[in-house]
Amino acid sequence: MSKTTLTGAFFTALLMVVMAASLACAQSQALPSETAPSVTQEELHRAAMAYANITEIREDIKQRLANTADQNEKYSLKEEANRRMIEAVEEQGLSAGQYTEILKQIQSDKNLYDRFMQMVSQRINN
Repeated sequence: MSKTTLTGAFFTALLMVVMAASLACAQSQALPSETAPSVTQEELHRAAMAYANITEIREDIKQRLANTADQNEKYSLKEEANRRMIEAVEEQGLSAGQYTEILKQIQSDKNLYDRFMQMVSQRINN
């Protein structure tokens, strides 16, 4: 499997997790997680910062994609987005697996989700 294919697969998985976390806000009640270890405040903060950065990257790339018709340019922009999103997670000291696990836990714990979204909002509004 080529590096491009792996990067694309990671981006797809990461995007699915990010979208799923966004959908969690639509749930009126979340079920508590029984088997997953608890997320520390530091881990939650790091994941929130990564999520906020990923949101900004997605918006930037979305706008740039809308402004080009060239398929090669679109492909390059998607590759850039993949790279930047991975870097956003790693810059926070998290692996892709850790980030994904934190987002899964956020989905299953309303209190954790609320704290996470508060951190994301503070980061985006500053």
